[in-house]
Amino acid sequence: MVMIIVSLGWLTTPALSSLLLRKTGTKEERDTWLVKQLKHLYLPILNFSLHHSRLVIIMAVLFTGGAIVTLPFIGRSFLPEFNEGTLTIGMVLIPGTALEESEKIGLMAETILLEHPAVKSTARRTGRTEMDQHSMGSHAHEIEVQLDPSKISKAEMLEDLRREMSIVPGTVITFGQPISHRIDHMLSGTRANIAVKIFGPDLYKLRSIAEEVKTEM
Repeated sequence: MVMIIVSLGWLTTPALSSLLLRKTGTKEERDTWLVKQLKHLYLPILNFSLHHSRLVIIMAVLFTGGAIVTLPFIGRSFLPEFNEGTLTIGMVLIPGTALEESEKIGLMAETILLEHPAVKSTARRTGRTEMDQHSMGSHAHEIEVQLDPSKISKAEMLEDLRREMSIVPGTVITFGQPISHRIDHMLSGTRANIAVKIFGPDLYKLRSIAEEVKTEM
């Protein structure tokens, strides 16, 4: 069976090649217009480099040294900081706060935000249902803030908002951005802007270390 297949291959391959490849001809290969233009630009550079090899090597060393010098000034974050034009502000009150009182404090926070010239609009969500993936009580708020970045720089705006929101009583407030907030959540498993994770096999030891970290922070 193997001999028959091999024999058929010897017979059919030349026949098929003669049939399918007979129109290819023996035309001389030529460069396309684009390749000609690239060669026209590349050949002078190549000739210069070959005739001035020392200069090329010195320049390469200088550029490499310059790149190494700039390494300490390059950012090391996993992702660059986004400028999304919106903010996601998380605001948490004492658990068990009545809905009416939580609503008053939420309105107070929105009023403070809307007084800032860079804030265009706000939308607030108070609590989440028990069946939600991220269930929250009525003591927790999420405020989406639409910004006008042309009014003020992002750093100055955040500094102003943090200072003005600090007067809201009995709250823990975090500032983030919608996309950055969700990426941080996916990477760290928590919605906090700063998260400290402690790993180990002993639950009681983990709790003890967590209290020490909390105290230090």
